[in-house]
Amino acid sequence: GKKSGGVLYGNLLFSETGLGFIEVGDLEPMAEGSLDIAFDNDGLLRIIQTGNKGSAPISLVETWLHQEVFIDTEAPNAVCQNITVQLDANGNVSISGIDVDGGSTDNIGIVSRSVTPNTFSCNDVGANTVTLTVTDAAGNTDTCTATVTVTDNIAPTTIGQDITINLNDSNPYIITANDIDNGSFDNCSFSQSISQNTFTTIGVYDVDLTTTDASSNSDTETYQVEVINTLGVDDFRQESFVMAPNPVLDILHFQVPESVFIESISVIDLLGKVVLQQERGTSLNVSQLSNGVYIVKAVTNKGSVSKKITKQ
Repeated sequence: GKKSGGVLYGNLLFSETGLGFIEVGDLEPMAEGSLDIAFDNDGLLRIIQTGNKGSAPISLVETWLHQEVFIDTEAPNAVCQNITVQLDANGNVSISGIDVDGGSTDNIGIVSRSVTPNTFSCNDVGANTVTLTVTDAAGNTDTCTATVTVTDNIAPTTIGQDITINLNDSNPYIITANDIDNGSFDNCSFSQSISQNTFTTIGVYDVDLTTTDASSNSDTETYQVEVINTLGVDDFRQESFVMAPNPVLDILHFQVPESVFIESISVIDLLGKVVLQQERGTSLNVSQLSNGVYIVKAVTNKGSVSKKITKQ
């Protein structure tokens, strides 16, 4: 400190080595007094100026110097915790340093927490190791590692469609899940399966389409596969074989070209069961059938043809 003309001035500076010295500066002007410099038990340098302003004695502690004179070389203590996170509808999730901090401490105070990596996608489902870096106000750092378990709890959405297949094209007729699928989706990748893929008999069949993602979340919807057996152009055109009236109340009539004659007629319900059968003929009495939709299969000398009718 320095006293000049009854006024005491002082300022505390530090070199790069942490050594301090006093220069003329901005301490409170005093008519008279003293300047005491001492380190307390916490290692903080305290400057105490005492003196008189006019007739009033004062004691002033320049606390604003504490942060300037305290040199912090002690690193924080990083403490991690393991967490589980859930992917969103887009298949992504992000975390921050505070999410994996399990109680990190510092002698002065932590100013930042960062974690790497901090973003995850469907490819990261399962356990992932991340590094937490804790930094204090003096730039001291410490790190620890945590496990981030990424989960996907969102089930796929199955969207399918009813289809019609023709045994005349192939018998047995084999389909795949892709034949029924009509835009199923999920936040991650998925696979599909069907409950039945092979058909040999005409009828209408309920088929389950199941969509399953990599985390075993699944969704199942039911669609109909109508199996028919119509002739190709090499035999005779389907439109040349007429069943009327349709809808029908009692007698169903058949009209065929002159070169074609009917060998047998079968009526099949939507479960694939033959409920009515007749040899030959150009008409069929269906009055005893319950109201509903049926498949009528006619076997001719040119092949077979199947058509859907409605019984009223």
